[in-house]
Amino acid sequence: MEISPEIKRTRFPKRFRDEYLGLLVQRPLKRKFVRPFEINGIVLVDQDNLKKSYWLIGHVIDIYTGKDNHVRVMKMKTKAGESTQPVKNCIILNFLHLLKLI
Repeated sequence: MEISPEIKRTRFPKRFRDEYLGLLVQRPLKRKFVRPFEINGIVLVDQDNLKKSYWLIGHVIDIYTGKDNHVRVMKMKTKAGESTQPVKNCIILNFLHLLKLI
């Protein structure tokens, strides 16, 4: 039995979305502990218009917390100068804290 092209066009996107994409997105039920942003920490500044290899590396100078005592904004020094960035645009470079132990 041959399936008509019209049925293929309507079924494939739905099956792709329901079956395949559901496998790709796996979110944990509970959030894992993430090291908090700290002064003198090293972060990578996420920039949508650049490739990851061109993102800036910054040195955290100051952090600003919200009413709930979570860090929301940080002031950092990069090669381009000082800037203030929201936490959602920054990625902690976790491996650098190991250098302090050596």
